[in-house]
Amino acid sequence: MVSHLTHILTSLSGFFLSPICVTCGNKIEGFTGYICDSCREKLLSFGLQKVIRPEKVGSSTFYYLYPYKPHNGVDLGGAVRTLKYNGHWRLAEELAKLLFQSGQKRGLFDKTDIITAIPLHPARQRERGFNQSELIACRLGKIAGIPFGNLLQRKRNTAQQAELSALSRELNVKGAFTVLDTVDLTNKRIILLDDQITTGETLDNAGVVLITQGAASVTGLSLTH
Repeated sequence: MVSHLTHILTSLSGFFLSPICVTCGNKIEGFTGYICDSCREKLLSFGLQKVIRPEKVGSSTFYYLYPYKPHNGVDLGGAVRTLKYNGHWRLAEELAKLLFQSGQKRGLFDKTDIITAIPLHPARQRERGFNQSELIACRLGKIAGIPFGNLLQRKRNTAQQAELSALSRELNVKGAFTVLDTVDLTNKRIILLDDQITTGETLDNAGVVLITQGAASVTGLSLTH
């Protein structure tokens, strides 16, 4: 209830307050969203980049939209945090559009059967009120014309990956995911979305579970890295 009230209040605030770009902090003239035109152009110019993981030969391919740390005056990590912790749900629509525009140039959606997201543990989702990756993935599916579906569940309430060492990150998510009993993944080509890639262990472990259950391919997609 509290999270939904927060969503309503933060959405209404945009109509009464001068919007500030969540990626650079500059004022946006007119209510055009949460990201200014200048930052949007920089994000699209950067293009969807492949995550290079030489120590993980043969693992799924991962792409990200922009660096997590501020780059060229754009703080996309700050935008992710705004969505994640402040409940600006409308921002998910803008981020999904950026992912679609960048991914479309790579032909990322041409051979995709379903889009899904890394799940939160039920306890954490109840605490936050929503799963930011699911919000973005659902909107991305609508924009791309690809079905969205919840395919995975998180069995363990794992620690935040960013707070752990490389080895701890790998152990933290190992065995953390399982496929929902109600889905058939046979020969499905899947895009798996997470809001942030740190080492890629989360996407790796979730992707392996999907492949083991019959998926033909899994492509990881993230806003930041």
